[in-house]
Amino acid sequence: VYGGAARGGFLNTNYINNQIQILESDEVIGAILLDEKNRNEITKLYKKTPDRPVARSFKFMKKFIFNNSEEEETEINFKKYIQSNFTVVHVRNSDVVNLGVTSRDPQLAKFLLEKIIESYLKYDVDTKIAVTNYANAQINVRLSKLLETMEISEKKLLAYKKENSLIDIGDIKVL
Repeated sequence: VYGGAARGGFLNTNYINNQIQILESDEVIGAILLDEKNRNEITKLYKKTPDRPVARSFKFMKKFIFNNSEEEETEINFKKYIQSNFTVVHVRNSDVVNLGVTSRDPQLAKFLLEKIIESYLKYDVDTKIAVTNYANAQINVRLSKLLETMEISEKKLLAYKKENSLIDIGDIKVL
């Protein structure tokens, strides 16, 4: 986690906690699954993950009891899977967080962790761009209002000069 938070104290803790919430958010996790390449790779790695012995026994019993001759393909909720296996731990008295993904397949854990970090960084950049665009739009609105006010003031000044027969001599200071 990086950023412009002040070091130490309550503000820094809030900043770190906010970053942790962002890392764990549906938006960051969901962004990983929006990319079809990521979904395909996660599916491929997940299917290679070895079953726990209990799960294997349960599948066998289910197949035997219900006499299912064909393997039922169930849709895996990868978002829920990632969220339940992803951990973020704030290292005490520091600006450091430890990120981890637990999986029986180290390749899947590594892939998911890399994609979470990439998604977080993209989210951070996108957020900063959105804030900058909003600030730019607000500045432009304020600038246009100031220009309108200045134009009205100049017209009033010109009318005052005409009304009072004043002559503008410009930058001439010495006669």
